[in-house]
Amino acid sequence: MKIKEGGVMDIQNFIAEFKKTFVYDLLSMTLKDEQLFEHVVDGDSVLWFKEQTRQMWLMWEKAKAQAVPEWISVEDKLPETEPNTDGVVCAVVCSLGNVYRARYMHDVDIGVDTKYWSEFAVNYNGREYEHYEINAKISHWMPLPDAPQEPAND
Repeated sequence: MKIKEGGVMDIQNFIAEFKKTFVYDLLSMTLKDEQLFEHVVDGDSVLWFKEQTRQMWLMWEKAKAQAVPEWISVEDKLPETEPNTDGVVCAVVCSLGNVYRARYMHDVDIGVDTKYWSEFAVNYNGREYEHYEINAKISHWMPLPDAPQEPAND
């Protein structure tokens, strides 16, 4: 069971949420917290000693994986992108409240390092066109998932 980005904080959040459940109420009648939440962290994995806690951790991890992403302030973090690539596709909010589908671009040309937001449109074939820089101040962003893939017709 991998520890996601939150690390130790994620374990503390899990324990706090677990303690709000009916399962915890039942288990705590016969187990002390030290027994119920005993675990070992090995690199990016966690091993829970109690099977019930391990199962609740798995459900916690699955629920987090399905959670809707939250808006990220550009003051806190920007998308990570390699120079001179297609960038990272995001949803962005500008200071006027408009929402755009955009790419966060990182261009390096003759020693000039430029990072910017580029809006684009998609035609009926699903191809991008009309890339242009967004001049409005971007306040927040969130990554977009990959588009669903059509099953192959064999």
